[in-house]
Amino acid sequence: AMAGAIASGQMVEHVGHKAALMIAAIPNILGWLAISSAKDTTFLYMGRLLEGFGVGIISYTVPVYIAEISPQNKRGALGCVNPLSVTIGMVLAYVLGMLVPWRMLAVIGNMTKYRRVTEFSYFHCQFSLNL
Repeated sequence: AMAGAIASGQMVEHVGHKAALMIAAIPNILGWLAISSAKDTTFLYMGRLLEGFGVGIISYTVPVYIAEISPQNKRGALGCVNPLSVTIGMVLAYVLGMLVPWRMLAVIGNMTKYRRVTEFSYFHCQFSLNL
């Protein structure tokens, strides 16, 4: 995650926030695919490494992106949504982890990331229009 956070600054400067988030989805999806199809610990470690890199990019890019596109009177409330969503997601992952095998949990995690990538542009346009 540290390497992804360091790389994200230059990435955002060159391609912008939206493109950086799209690029961050690539190591995230590949990481979950590696984890869900792992035959040994090498793939698990490789998946965690890719996931960490993608999360490092996201952890820097999302709060700054939210602050830049939100109106000043709603910036604080919208800025709180990101850490709250991350926390709720972690709780859901732990709860699901008690109910389903780890490989299925990895597949579920990958489906949510793929969905996020495909719908990001739509939600960005709707968010910009509604504010």
